[in-house]
Amino acid sequence: MSEKYFDAWNDIKKKIDAYQKIPEPREGEVWFCSIGVNVGREQDGKHRNFERPVLVVRKWMRDCFLGVPLSSKPKSGDYFFTVMLLGRPSTAILIQMRFIDAKRLLRPIGSVSETDLQIIRTRLAALINKADPPSLAGPRRQSARGRIVQM
Repeated sequence: MSEKYFDAWNDIKKKIDAYQKIPEPREGEVWFCSIGVNVGREQDGKHRNFERPVLVVRKWMRDCFLGVPLSSKPKSGDYFFTVMLLGRPSTAILIQMRFIDAKRLLRPIGSVSETDLQIIRTRLAALINKADPPSLAGPRRQSARGRIVQM
């Protein structure tokens, strides 16, 4: 397991929070974004700004949006979708979707096709609206308190 640099990230996060000039990304754009050092299986940023590419899926206000981190490593399954970015495949890590303030954005990289953006939105909605994916759903039983528990 690699060492996590939480203190260094906290220093950068304080600087990001003080930014006055806020980028205005558009839906479908991909930006390098300071997503930081995170916990457990959450996707971490890399390099000195703790950055990684993030797809702007849906803007809600001028300065915040729903974003999905991208990876250059190929992945498949319900939680991933491959897009073309600058002529190369990138994997959208759908399960890592998150609300992001535009202050975290560093620089634009490019954009995905409108078709890929619509597919990603549909896949995200399906992930949110369905119960456990078949691969995670196992036998269940009702507990003594009436709650459904995984066995």
